[in-house]
Amino acid sequence: MSSGRSLKHFQEISNAYHILTDENKRLEYDQLGGVKDEKAFLEQATVNPTILGQRLDEAKKLQAETDANDEINNLKQLKGKSFELSLSFEEAANGCKKRVNIRYLRKCGKCGGKSQLMTHRDVGKEPCRRCNGAGKVTKRTVTFTAEKTCEHCKGKGFINRRDCEPCGNRGFIASGVEVLVKVPPGSKDGDVITIQNPNTQERVNYRLVVERSDYFRRDGLNVHSDKLITISQAILGGSFTVRGLHEPVEIRVDPGTQTNSEIIIKSKGIRCENGVGNHVVTLKVFIPTKLSMKQRLLILSLAQAEDPIFDRQNLKDK
Repeated sequence: MSSGRSLKHFQEISNAYHILTDENKRLEYDQLGGVKDEKAFLEQATVNPTILGQRLDEAKKLQAETDANDEINNLKQLKGKSFELSLSFEEAANGCKKRVNIRYLRKCGKCGGKSQLMTHRDVGKEPCRRCNGAGKVTKRTVTFTAEKTCEHCKGKGFINRRDCEPCGNRGFIASGVEVLVKVPPGSKDGDVITIQNPNTQERVNYRLVVERSDYFRRDGLNVHSDKLITISQAILGGSFTVRGLHEPVEIRVDPGTQTNSEIIIKSKGIRCENGVGNHVVTLKVFIPTKLSMKQRLLILSLAQAEDPIFDRQNLKDK
């Protein structure tokens, strides 16, 4: 094929591919039989209607082969490497079960993996009876006639009994299996869990990626969180419910509690085979920056009634 004809052929395939990958154009095309406005469609396609069907079929075949080869190459490169498994803070701390899909290569069921080793594939080939060796078939509609690639011989014009269609002569097929991963309580970011592919018995490693929590902090088996309280609550004390790692927990704040005071809730931290941690709640007293007139008057009244112990202490320090 000359360079000019090759360029034209490539442009036609490229145009057909753009139509194939455009959802609206592909739906409009509808296998050459469901075009709403054939003239406008063909003008957009810029492909001769007699070869449009063939070019679209070639583009489909090219894309399918490219996708299959890419996945197979990726699976070969990823073999033996670790995969990431994302978890929330709570899922890692409490343990959970996650379903994952393991992609792997399996031997072709038809050729038993031998197709890739076969040589001299041209030996014994015979003309395709469906297209009479032309590699193309004619499709006629009410409005026009178009040529399409023969699906039986894939445009080659001949049939080779040695060819293995399911695997494309690769000897293996990309496949997948769903496996349940059991994440133990107390798991940490970076931990590796090994599971087994039930179909191949190969071991697959998953590295845990634990998201940061905007509420909990972890220190070994202990978990930490903050509880914001008002000035009046710090002065008067009271009972409050806080979010726990396993369930809501009630805490008791003593009167006169200072900011950054800690309340330890026993055995409410991480529970795993290595032990049980605590939940440490740090109290944060909120100091408002803006006051209503009523609040300001109340604070002034409180200030006037306060014991001037700080003034006496400051004079003593001087």
